[in-house]
Amino acid sequence: MEITGVSRPQEISPDISSDALEAFDCEVPVLNDWLRSRVFLSEKFSGRSTYVVLTPEGYIAGYFCLSNAVISGDRLSPAERRNKLDPMPCLLLVRLAVDRNWKNKGLGKAMLVEALKITKEITDISNIYALVVEPGSESESSFYEHFGFRKCKSGEIPILFFEIGNPEVGNDDGKSKRMTTKERKELQSILAKITPENLHTRMDFGNPIGNEQL
Repeated sequence: MEITGVSRPQEISPDISSDALEAFDCEVPVLNDWLRSRVFLSEKFSGRSTYVVLTPEGYIAGYFCLSNAVISGDRLSPAERRNKLDPMPCLLLVRLAVDRNWKNKGLGKAMLVEALKITKEITDISNIYALVVEPGSESESSFYEHFGFRKCKSGEIPILFFEIGNPEVGNDDGKSKRMTTKERKELQSILAKITPENLHTRMDFGNPIGNEQL
C-alpha cells in the first residue's frame, strides 16, 4: 500500500497555521490538546522534537514526538544490559497520533518507521541504545510488539523498547533468548526500509499492523 497525498515527516515549524493545529483530530483529546496548545512550549523548554506529516493543503495528517530518555539497567535482562551503560541513553517516542481522516491507511506504521530511522541515524554517531515507548493500553502494546518492540522487565511504568542492531532480546522473567530466524528477518526487513530514498517522496510500508486505529 502506498501512502500518497502527504509529505514526508518534517520537524514542526512555528510558521504552521493555527487552523492546521486546530483542525487536527485523532479522536484522543489529550493528544489533540497537546498539539494545539503545548507543542511549541515542549520544543522550547523540554528539548523534544515533534515531526508532522502534512497534506498538500497544509493540514496535519499525523505527528510524532521524540525526546531523550534513559532505561535503568534493572529493567533489562542480564544479557541485555551486559557491557552497557547504566542507565542507558535512549530516544523516547513520547507521542504518535494520526488524524481520523487518515486512519487505517498505514500512516501510523510509516511514522513509526521514520522514528526508527531517526534512532538508527543517531545510534550511528552516538551512544543511543534503543527507541522506547510507554504504551497507554493493551492495543498500543500490541501495535508496537508486532513491530518488533520488546517488553522491559516489570516496573512501575510499562516500557517497550526496540534495540537497534542487537540480536539478543529479553523476557519479563529476566531470562534472555536469542531471536529466532523469523524474528531476525522481520527486524532486518524493517531496518532495510529505513533509508532516505524510500522516505523522501512517499511512505510505502504496507498495511498497518497491530493497532488498526494507527
